[in-house]
Amino acid sequence: GHTDARVVEVKGLESIRRISGAVSVTPELRAAARTHLDGVTVTAKKSSDLAITQGKAPTIDGDLKEWDVTKGATWETGVGRRAIAALRQDGNKLYLAWKVDDTSPMANAGTDHKLLFKTGDCVDLWLGTDREAAPGRIAPVAGDIRLLFSVMDGRPVAVLYRAVVSGTKTPLEFRSPAHVTRIDRVEKLPDAEIAIARDVTGYSLEAAVPLATLGLTVSAAELRGDIGVILSDAAGSRTSQR
Repeated sequence: GHTDARVVEVKGLESIRRISGAVSVTPELRAAARTHLDGVTVTAKKSSDLAITQGKAPTIDGDLKEWDVTKGATWETGVGRRAIAALRQDGNKLYLAWKVDDTSPMANAGTDHKLLFKTGDCVDLWLGTDREAAPGRIAPVAGDIRLLFSVMDGRPVAVLYRAVVSGTKTPLEFRSPAHVTRIDRVEKLPDAEIAIARDVTGYSLEAAVPLATLGLTVSAAELRGDIGVILSDAAGSRTSQR
């Protein structure tokens, strides 16, 4: 979600003394522990298919009436909140739609398009556009992209992250206290069409991006990727949840 720093002082360590004794674990305690573990164990879900449907170009106005969201993906974004996303293409463009429950709908105070994912609301699509790339790779390869939508200076914006671009001599560095991630190219997409509609329950975002801009072709029958939502804090000034 977001980054913070904490300084902790621990006092009284000089008074620590070793103790001795025995602990008795009864069958009843073991059974209770097993019941507890069974209740908190999380089973990883298998990845699912999300159809990129073929169809007529929708009007990019933020109204999802032209979409059949039942063919999209639905998931929980928090307590009592839900997100829906769907994809479509017509041979020329990729069309994307999100419907997100959000109490501070699509708010982002960021002023740097490269860092909007840290400063408030966004939606994004991660894709491996090279179907020949190893599916179990732990490092990005050419063709791995992130397409992010948000707002900046009060206007919708699309940002494309290309992890590996041949010939790049000075990649961009994204630093945290524990890690450095290098991305070869990050650019705003002026040819993207974006519309956002807000209401009291959240927002809808609709977008269109040329397939060629993303390095996609209509012959790409199956791709690996993720589609997501990033939520801001109440003030819309920083990321609080993904």
